[in-house]
Amino acid sequence: MVQPLVSIVLPVYNAYPYIDAALRSLRNQTHRELEIIAIDDGSTDGSPAILRRHAAEDPRIVLVSRENRGLVATLNEGLGRATGRYVARMDADDIAYPHRIERQLAAFAARPGLGICGSGFDTIRRDRLRQRHLDPMFRRCDLGILSLFFTVFIHPTVMFDRAVAGSALAYDPAYPHAEDFDLFRRLTGQVPALMIEESLIAYRLHEGSVSQRHKTEMRRTHVRIVTETLAADGFDADFAAFAAAASEVEPGSVPPIADFLEEIGRQAALRPPETAASYAAGLRTFFYFLFGTMCDHDNPRIVPAFLDRTAGWSLIRRRERAIYGGLSRYPALVSASRAASDMMDWCIDAARARPVRTPAGGVALT
Repeated sequence: MVQPLVSIVLPVYNAYPYIDAALRSLRNQTHRELEIIAIDDGSTDGSPAILRRHAAEDPRIVLVSRENRGLVATLNEGLGRATGRYVARMDADDIAYPHRIERQLAAFAARPGLGICGSGFDTIRRDRLRQRHLDPMFRRCDLGILSLFFTVFIHPTVMFDRAVAGSALAYDPAYPHAEDFDLFRRLTGQVPALMIEESLIAYRLHEGSVSQRHKTEMRRTHVRIVTETLAADGFDADFAAFAAAASEVEPGSVPPIADFLEEIGRQAALRPPETAASYAAGLRTFFYFLFGTMCDHDNPRIVPAFLDRTAGWSLIRRRERAIYGGLSRYPALVSASRAASDMMDWCIDAARARPVRTPAGGVALT
């Protein structure tokens, strides 16, 4: 086989319900000059059989089956096996739109020297597709600055130019379950980065996903990365107190977290005018991350205390203000109100979404 231009790294672990659709979407890409490096990381379900069937049908699939070593080791193994100049990521439970690789290659061709390119995404929940629009923040702001605060790219949307990224293109096992956040904050600080507004994948939301199964550890690593990057960027705050409070949220965590956000916001406002808006957007997104952490706590009084200390009431939805405002005086009602709010969100999503169709000839999401 001719050496491919693009290598797609696809880690697989117990993805039996989804891997067939994921592989079909990659095999049906409009850009054909590619290899699919599918690494089965010790699956114990029916995934290996599906992988073997697809590999027998398509010589572009490089199949590796071995014992479980974890996601970071699998990703780095995929990078080491890649032969293409460009490396794209893909998850075993997502679906790539047919023109995904073609669109990203065009972006690299249009911008020589580009090191990393991500894109917008749609979502799949309960086999229904919902179209999403990229936050305008990504049009207005510096991706390198945003990367100080949160994971700017959805991992399975990214493509790298190995000739530009060089040795920086490697996943660090020191950042478990946030290895993508660490990689993106490093790369966007060293090489040009681009976000394509168009949705190029359908990202599946389900309780068995890595992000859901390892939510607590992911959040702790996220906090650690933010404190590291802000300190390296010249910010001065009580990082140790903040990290301790944000990693194990309790009622006493609110003051140090709020003080930290206030101090970082004050210093960010002093940055040059051409970058201050990017810092403000990144910090606002980090606020939402912390707000989500507070909402998951069993004590419903933590959220209003956090919103009071951060003046964050104006940043949340009206429905959330109702739940955590007036109802905060009646803690027993908060969990029921949150459940009703979640159900309302589900109903709205269901009304806007449409069934995912996967015909025998391939994957079509139209």
